[in-house]
Amino acid sequence: MNLLIDYLTPLAVIDHLLPTRYLAVSRELTTKFEEIHRGKATELIQYWQEAPLHGELVLLISGNTEEPLQDWSDLTPQDTLHICNPHTN
Repeated sequence: MNLLIDYLTPLAVIDHLLPTRYLAVSRELTTKFEEIHRGKATELIQYWQEAPLHGELVLLISGNTEEPLQDWSDLTPQDTLHICNPHTN
């Protein structure tokens, strides 16, 4: 069984059904190998075809929005938490 193809299959389906949605693929959360990649499905498929892919994965799919998305790639987890819940310190 080719695990790379199994991991890329959901991205190909999303690319076909929801080509304008932004995704985040997170790998090995809470370990020293933690990795998060964001983009549209076609961009992530291209990246993962050239990079080794293994471990536990989490896939997030953006909602349907007509508004431009904020670039969160430079935010720390604390910044993200504060934006999502401004009443935290």
